[in-house]
Amino acid sequence: MRAEQQAKGLKPQYDGKCRDLNLEKSENTVLRLKTPLEGTITVKDYVRGEIVFNNSELDDLIILRSDGSPTYHLCNVVDDYEQGVTTVIRGEDHISNTKTNSYSKCFGISRVRIRSSTFSFGQR
Repeated sequence: MRAEQQAKGLKPQYDGKCRDLNLEKSENTVLRLKTPLEGTITVKDYVRGEIVFNNSELDDLIILRSDGSPTYHLCNVVDDYEQGVTTVIRGEDHISNTKTNSYSKCFGISRVRIRSSTFSFGQR
């Protein structure tokens, strides 16, 4: 699937094959967060302003692997919440990852504030 998408010049992502099958949990299944197919997600960046992501570009993220262990995306949301994180400062090269922070809303958790930082290179 990935190679086919790349050959067509598409961004590799889950094709939604099992999205609506309501599969029973087994050693061959994962748990995905079913994201909206249409519309947008807007993230307020306190440096860059509003950043808008098209839902069509989002993946149904795996949040639990087939062995039952949580993925980084789920752990990140829960960890930020449990530790009381209010602001995330990240480099501009991680703006595309910012949309995963917005998934906290799906769990009824307040979103953290995002601040993107430009790279600064200088002499010591």
